[in-house]
This record gives sequence, C-alpha cells and structure tokens, in this order.
Amino acid sequence: MTDLNGQIAGLESSITDTQRKLAASEGDRDFLLQELKRMQDEKIELERQFNDLAMLREQVRRLRDELNISRRLDWIRKGLYGNLKGAERLQMGFDNQPAGGENFDLNVEMKDTGEVKLNGPANAPAEPKP
Repeated sequence: MTDLNGQIAGLESSITDTQRKLAASEGDRDFLLQELKRMQDEKIELERQFNDLAMLREQVRRLRDELNISRRLDWIRKGLYGNLKGAERLQMGFDNQPAGGENFDLNVEMKDTGEVKLNGPANAPAEPKP
C-alpha cells in the first residue's frame, strides 16, 4: 500500500508538470495531450488497485475475527474454554479416556535418595507383542 501511495503521488506530480508544459507549449501539444491521458489512466488504475487492496485487507481481518469467534464457540462446546483452570480440569479427568475398566492403582513410596518401593501387590508387566 505504501508503494502504491508513492506511485500515485509521483503520477500526480507528473500530471501537474505535463499540464503546465501543455499550457506553455505550442508545437508538441498532441504528444503532451496523449501523455497526459496515459498518466491519468495509469493513476486511475493504481487507485483502483489501492482500493482493492484495502478492501481485501478489511475482508481478511473480518474473516480472521469470524474464525477466532467460531474457534472459541467450538472450545466452549467441547468444554475446553471457560471457568476451569488447568489443574482443576486435570483433577476432574477427561471425558475421552479409553474404556476398559482396567485398574492401574499403585501404592508407591519414593525416598530422598531416589529409591522407589512398591507397597502392596504389583501389577504384572505387560506381555510384549510380537
């Protein structure tokens, strides 16, 4: 947009110069009239491109806003966005845990030295799959 603004300003000064030369000229009048017409057409085309670019930027901004709103609504529907903080969410558990009813309760004691002691019956290790 800055580049287009610079080009438009340059064309406006060229148009002004050409109009001044046209008023002072006698011999090259036809050439200067054609040049003036060409520059005015080019200025109109650049202004059209500038307006299209500004409109496109506005449209992209609106689409981003709509996308953010739809994401938040989706998160609210899924229960990921709202009043709960992260730790509260973890304590409640997640709805999409795997079904199977397997109990993985462990009673483990960790010592300051890094040693781990299992209290009570330990689950048998899973058998490796071939």
